[in-house]
Amino acid sequence: VAGQVRSLMWKITVRCLALRGYAHFRQHFGLSHGRCVLCDQENETYTHLFVGCGIIEPLWMEMQAVLEIMGLPISWCGSATSLLIGDIRSVPTGPFAWATDEPPDDTVIWRLSTKAWAELRGQVLNLIWTTRNRLIFDDHFLPPDLCTYMKNRFWNCLRTLAISKLYPPKDLPSFPPNHDVFFNTLWFPLVPLILEKLQLNRLLP
Repeated sequence: VAGQVRSLMWKITVRCLALRGYAHFRQHFGLSHGRCVLCDQENETYTHLFVGCGIIEPLWMEMQAVLEIMGLPISWCGSATSLLIGDIRSVPTGPFAWATDEPPDDTVIWRLSTKAWAELRGQVLNLIWTTRNRLIFDDHFLPPDLCTYMKNRFWNCLRTLAISKLYPPKDLPSFPPNHDVFFNTLWFPLVPLILEKLQLNRLLP
């Protein structure tokens, strides 16, 4: 997970973001209300901004399709604790197409699956946070349809992420062979879905 995304995920976990829905932040910044800047309907709390906002919910619905293709449990999108702090307990049981006679054991599957989930979840959380901040601080940022804008950003982020996983820089240390097979099994099936969503002719430059 990239440093900026990792930092945001840590701040969400320890609840140290300056959200408008909390009175002490409103008083400190002199805000007249604590409504969510995305929907302008409910107070901006952690659960609302990152999980329950009507603008955000479609992103997690898109994520369900991603998890299904990757063979990861769709239930990971089913609770606020899973989405906000990654509180997950079930081991993936998807049909993985192993290219070796000895697939990784459950411990390795669990570790790499949760790593993939952290990458995916971090992308969405970071997208939500950066979009929220642009709406507040950038007067020129006025997308005509915020929900469509965020969906397009989501699939573009996944495009970049999938490329980085399938074609990492040569100087990065690689996993042992079985781990490489598993990680490619996770990310490679996403390519057709990303192409379809972005309506691109080619994924790679």
